[in-house]
Amino acid sequence: MYVSLSKLNRSIGILYNMTIMLFLIISAFAGFLICYLIRKRLIQINPVTSINISNDNIFEVIILSLNREKLQIEKHHEASELEKTVILFKNNPEKLFILKKDVDRLCDFSVKDLADYHFGNAEKDNENNDTFNSLINYNKAIHLDKNPMYFNNRGCLYHQMDSIELAIDDYSKAIMLSPNNGKYYYNRAGAYYAINRNDEARRDWQKAFDMGISEAEHPLRFYF
Repeated sequence: MYVSLSKLNRSIGILYNMTIMLFLIISAFAGFLICYLIRKRLIQINPVTSINISNDNIFEVIILSLNREKLQIEKHHEASELEKTVILFKNNPEKLFILKKDVDRLCDFSVKDLADYHFGNAEKDNENNDTFNSLINYNKAIHLDKNPMYFNNRGCLYHQMDSIELAIDDYSKAIMLSPNNGKYYYNRAGAYYAINRNDEARRDWQKAFDMGISEAEHPLRFYF
């Protein structure tokens, strides 16, 4: 009877310890889950739309939104730059309400959407011969998304500006990211040819032609 009682006590002790351990694990998991849900909720809530906005609090509302966006690594740079402009017009509610549209866009867009937005603006600016703003928007797009098309098109803009070395650098980045796009080789060939790097130009035009870019046939036949 004594032996049986001892075994029973040990069993109860083991069960008790396991119960305590299970309780601690569940408590820790519950705490983690609660913190996660709270954090997720805070990220999802847009402070701009959850507060009644007036001339008196527009600045604070915008800064609150920007501080939230700055927590995202991909949006930190743009949020910080926008914050500088907001602070500059801190005492001008009319300007702040205009700037709020940019803040809302930053909050609502994904990083990819934001990059595409800037890229679209860059293309429009380029069509309107607004080289300065086109370059700024290409830079913003590339900062957010290292898309080979962004590099290629900024390279074309540099080429138009006679900044040939910068153009070659961007074309090369586009090729590195998308080595099977013959158009990028074709464009880089033109840049090489513009600064008399003829061997490299011929090589790229040949590469482009081999990849199905028929326009490359003309320089290969008549430029060399």
